[in-house]
Amino acid sequence: MSDSLLSPLDDEPSRVSAQLDASQRAAVDHPGATLRILAGPGSGKTRVLTARIQRRVIEGSADPRHVLALTFTRRAAGEIRSRLRSNGVRDVGHVGTFHAIALQQLRQHRADHGRLGPELVPNRPAVIRSLGPTSPDLNAAITEIERAASRGTTAAALAHRRRDPIAQLAAELHSAYNAYKKRKGLLDFDDILTECTRLLRDDHVFAAAQRWRFRHFFVDEFQDVNRTQFELLQAWLGDRNDLCVVGDADQAIYGWNGADARFLTDFEIWYSDSFTVSLAINHRSAAPVMEAAHAILGRRDVNVKKLSGVTPAVSVHESPFEEAADLAARLRWRHGESGRWSSHAVLARTNAQLDLVAHALEDAEIPFHVRGRGGVSRRPGARTALEALKRSSGAFGTVLADLEFAENPDPEAADIVELANDYASSTAAPTGAGFAQWMRTIRAGDVEGGRDAVDLVTFHAAKGLEWKHVTIIGFEEGFVPMSDKEEEQRLAYVAVTRAELSIHLSWCRTRPRNGQIESCSPSRWLDAIAAATAPSVPAAAEQVKHHIAQARDVAPLQQSSVQRQRLIEWRAAVARARRIDPVAVLRDDQVDALAASTPNTPAEVADITGLSMLRIGRDAPAILQILVSGER
Repeated sequence: MSDSLLSPLDDEPSRVSAQLDASQRAAVDHPGATLRILAGPGSGKTRVLTARIQRRVIEGSADPRHVLALTFTRRAAGEIRSRLRSNGVRDVGHVGTFHAIALQQLRQHRADHGRLGPELVPNRPAVIRSLGPTSPDLNAAITEIERAASRGTTAAALAHRRRDPIAQLAAELHSAYNAYKKRKGLLDFDDILTECTRLLRDDHVFAAAQRWRFRHFFVDEFQDVNRTQFELLQAWLGDRNDLCVVGDADQAIYGWNGADARFLTDFEIWYSDSFTVSLAINHRSAAPVMEAAHAILGRRDVNVKKLSGVTPAVSVHESPFEEAADLAARLRWRHGESGRWSSHAVLARTNAQLDLVAHALEDAEIPFHVRGRGGVSRRPGARTALEALKRSSGAFGTVLADLEFAENPDPEAADIVELANDYASSTAAPTGAGFAQWMRTIRAGDVEGGRDAVDLVTFHAAKGLEWKHVTIIGFEEGFVPMSDKEEEQRLAYVAVTRAELSIHLSWCRTRPRNGQIESCSPSRWLDAIAAATAPSVPAAAEQVKHHIAQARDVAPLQQSSVQRQRLIEWRAAVARARRIDPVAVLRDDQVDALAASTPNTPAEVADITGLSMLRIGRDAPAILQILVSGER
């Protein structure tokens, strides 16, 4: 590897692993090219991903100029890029989102053929609404179209399966919308991915160029990949297998938007030569926070580094208005302890709940920021900079330099300048029109922060973020969870694990709904959290041992021992076949619990192990067969 691509001190592989725990080191040092890293919250997945890239560059098994690191937000891409730079890895091929990279490739392809574009639909819902009849079902039909697009299907296919009026209207609108795009020569947000995939499959020259450019693939948050993105990834890879993915099925919270965690959980089906490493330690959150999170899941999947901490606090209020007022008073008091408003976040299931909190904080003169609203160009200075860059045409670099190195730079333009630099680094010939299109790939919330203010965030928007102190409001049935879907459980788990030091849960006895005051009850997980985090209750690991001991008093010891040995042998065989650690199949305590029990159905296997049906469903029949044969 050329010395020009590395800092002088980065030529010793041992330096990369110096600050890693054993499981992180195993992921970074694994010699194979195809790797799945299962990484729970706070387990250091970004550190491991960047350290693995660095390690491979140092050893010469990867050329940084041909690395493609894929993320789901510009914020995550910026963090990976920054860590690589600080670790001495320069000239990285590209780090960015699926949409941003695909759009850049489409623009380059069209430029190579003397064409402009592609031009993107400015606002899909607005365009569809303009094409449709006035109908009370219009918004629901647009939602169906959005859902179908995220799954890589069509509203017509949806209508074929579901013969209801909304599905039929969605099919008609989708057909009209596609005709509109074809007539205008436009692509929309999802077309970026499908068009890039089509070119990679059909245009051999284009495919060869992109596969030469990108040879080593790294994908963050792999549980959030949908079918369209997975097909694009496969098209980029071609017949190669140099792929490292990081993800956590317990944080799969975008199923409603087409994400499919099975691409992560069944990774070895797609890539049979892959190996799996599980990151076993949470380095971020204090033990009581993780005990609360594990109480929601009903199992413990990671160990905790920070053993001390504050027991989660719970408060109950008569109404959401009292809840918001109490929150404001408590935040002012806690601010005196922490010294920074930005150390605190308020999480809620819906935006409407946050609006009430925002009014209370405004009345109390507490600075706050609602994440994900308004976009990066809402400030006058930012809008001015954005318009100047869009109008720059071929002088994009000059205009950007003028903004960046002005004698008195406008602080409101800093975010736009940062985004423009990201765009310029991803294309050989940056232009104002190209930047305007690239900005369409930026998600709300990608460029936010920096202010000393309390963050107000929905559960979904909180994914990937962290704060020292977190308050979750509306911790009651109807919000947490909002339905009986398993994804709601994972969503609550994600919310709790955003806290580093302390967590406060609040709920209301009454809440206005549809013009009436309705009674509320605490979340179904509140009792489990209280039991798991009470000082007098043994740690979760000791509870598991206690339950196992009770089960063994009932089951004959000899029979339990035979079943345990059979399970261990089966686990070892499965681990070898899937090229994963045995504990990634079943942990020792899960083996013990199964051997001491008599499950009769896959659901009972899931209950005993604490694993979801998504995780255990494929293996449950084999486990049941082993336990039945052990009884004979």
